[in-house]
Amino acid sequence: MSESNKLSFSDLTLPGRQTPLGNLHVLTQVQKQLEDLFLRMGFDIMIGSELETQHYQFDALQFPKEDPTRQDAIYLNEHVMMRSSPASLIVRALEKRRPPVKVFGTAKCYHRHATPKEENKITVTQRAEVLWIDHGLGFANLKALVQLILDEFFGKGFETQFHWTEQPYTRLTLELCVRRKSPGPAGNPWLAILVGGLVDTAVLQEVDYDPDIYSGFVLELVLESIAMLKYGIDEVQTLYQNDVRFLEIF
Repeated sequence: MSESNKLSFSDLTLPGRQTPLGNLHVLTQVQKQLEDLFLRMGFDIMIGSELETQHYQFDALQFPKEDPTRQDAIYLNEHVMMRSSPASLIVRALEKRRPPVKVFGTAKCYHRHATPKEENKITVTQRAEVLWIDHGLGFANLKALVQLILDEFFGKGFETQFHWTEQPYTRLTLELCVRRKSPGPAGNPWLAILVGGLVDTAVLQEVDYDPDIYSGFVLELVLESIAMLKYGIDEVQTLYQNDVRFLEIF
């Protein structure tokens, strides 16, 4: 039978062959959920290049010259580097906008560190940065926003822990850790999901904002930790191993 005759006897009532559709990666899902949350609160979404300069990544954010974070960065030349933190979005947003400034951005961040097996191991992390500058914003506003994030992503099955910490471009800086409640004696490990504080006056003056008039805060969120807690993932490496059996769960 010729090929044309074979086609003429095809049963068009049979169901077609279905091609399986892929899913968004779990980190992308968390990113989309965060973007949706902050869009609903009136924030603008901001994106930036994965290449950054020392000015935006460190100098304008008041990092000391001897800060070890500078040494862990991946430099392409004397001035250009791979982005090591989404905090560089803060300065770029403040330069381009006038208050009120409400922006949210996600970023891949690159770091270099030594391990027992590799002298210069490069790691990639997914971070997000929240910036809110306006008249009269203070620590109470920061805490209210943190509580809203907790209510959106976590419920009664989790417990939280706050720690005071330090970073060059904020003051009254806190770190928030979350873990699943566990009936076992060992419990579950605490995971840091964000760090943030009030924007330092030196950063505001760097972009010609009057700190006597304007104030605000920044939050840096760790997408891997949020995904691990929300979906019960034990090892962060699982998120990057491209195991189809794992990816199909989501």
